[in-house]
Amino acid sequence: MIRARDVMQTQVITVNLLDPLDHVEKIFAEEDIHGAPVVDERGAVLGIISTSDLVRDRSAEREMVAPVSAHAARDSASEDLVPEIALECASDVMTLGVVRVRPNAPIADVARKMREQQVHRVLVMEEGKVVGLISTFDLLQVIEDSAP
Repeated sequence: MIRARDVMQTQVITVNLLDPLDHVEKIFAEEDIHGAPVVDERGAVLGIISTSDLVRDRSAEREMVAPVSAHAARDSASEDLVPEIALECASDVMTLGVVRVRPNAPIADVARKMREQQVHRVLVMEEGKVVGLISTFDLLQVIEDSAP
């Protein structure tokens, strides 16, 4: 039986709770990843952030900035909104509900949990620490490897 420990990625990239979103985007691009756990200064997992969260945030930012730009000539106070938006950090857009599994969880249970929770990644945790991450791409690899 295939277990979470058999397919998990063990080199888990994390981002800090206070990392600016442009820094998170840079990490994602450099590491070629699409999501990461968000941790505090002690390394405790507080949430998870994905490219979907960043895209959703950028869409909201564009909606806010467009009306601000249109009225900027009439309302100089609105200019203060743009720097505030640019300073958003990981904690502002992360998802709080982190799906977790144990290393010995059967991979079918992991897949079921991902489908039911509608997430693309789960953290593999042991004794309160992240020991791995499983993404939908890892599950696809399992299927591909088991094909004749």
